[in-house]
Amino acid sequence: MARVPKAGRAGAAAADMAGLDGGTTITMHPRGRFKTDNGVAPAAAAVAGLGIAALPDFLIEEHLQSGALVPVMTRYPPPEGGIYVVRPPGLHPAWKIRVLTELLIERLG
Repeated sequence: MARVPKAGRAGAAAADMAGLDGGTTITMHPRGRFKTDNGVAPAAAAVAGLGIAALPDFLIEEHLQSGALVPVMTRYPPPEGGIYVVRPPGLHPAWKIRVLTELLIERLG
């Protein structure tokens, strides 16, 4: 896990971080002035040495392999997350929505 101080939505307060300590969820409250609304900026900031950032593996794999970033706080892995498909109600969604849903389930489910 890597984390840049106060990474979160632009203009928002610092995002709390949750981690697991055994079976217990703990909450951390990072402090700082860095704000962003995407994952690339905190990755670049962490590589530049500005702090640590909690980011998905696909954004930082290259940096981990090169040694530019190293895992920290490995004792406190983040809790499992989820991805949800929100669609209009009805028994028969549009074809493109069905295809997208099936693709997400196939790749991420």
